[in-house]
Amino acid sequence: MVSERAVNDDLHLAELSRVKAEVAAHPEHLDRFLLERVMAGHTDRITLSEGSPARLRRMMMRSIRSANTVGVRGIDASGNLGDVSKRLAAIDRDIRGGVGVYRAIAVMLDLAREGVLVGKTVASAHLYFGLLSGLDECIEASQGVLCITSRPSVAASIRARHAKPVDLIQTGTPGPPDGFLHRVREEMPQNLGGNLVLIGGGVWSEAYCHWAKERGGLAVDIGSGFDLLAGKRTRPIHHRLMNP
Repeated sequence: MVSERAVNDDLHLAELSRVKAEVAAHPEHLDRFLLERVMAGHTDRITLSEGSPARLRRMMMRSIRSANTVGVRGIDASGNLGDVSKRLAAIDRDIRGGVGVYRAIAVMLDLAREGVLVGKTVASAHLYFGLLSGLDECIEASQGVLCITSRPSVAASIRARHAKPVDLIQTGTPGPPDGFLHRVREEMPQNLGGNLVLIGGGVWSEAYCHWAKERGGLAVDIGSGFDLLAGKRTRPIHHRLMNP
């Protein structure tokens, strides 16, 4: 799908992980404790304020509405919840993380009922595995590649394998609080037509995808797929779906 649209179309594949789906929840369900945990997991973070929940939700909803394809939690898990005792133990260890997948499923069902997903392709949140398996084909079909990631080695590896322009906007670099969003937007080329934009920026990925699509790019949130491209398995799903 990506390679077929790489000539002159725009595209936005959103990967709504547990955390991103929770951020899309209504502000009254997005409490300060949850946001503090979200920010703690990011090198790039904003200074939290009373208006942060509403601001973050607007950002996420703008991106979801912009997306052509939305990867959601639950397609691969809701029918197979596994050992209940293990689930309960996970909740005891981390109440937010333990129930987060269920909250993420509930949020996406709410969005579906509201009609937000009408006209979009809905897929598994792990759809990036399929993209990675055909990544070289997608790159060859594109005019160039822009990587937005904290892993510059991946951009270097792509550049070494393909005779295509490969640019990098590195995230997770030192800078003033709240300044990183402006920096990424300013560094992003104004015309991304025909370019494959691979994005891995945590909860901020969907904002980056939205901006890239506005500029004509084929924006794909591959999330922790950048870890796999760097040779690292950082998620349980990486170990379950890949050969040992």
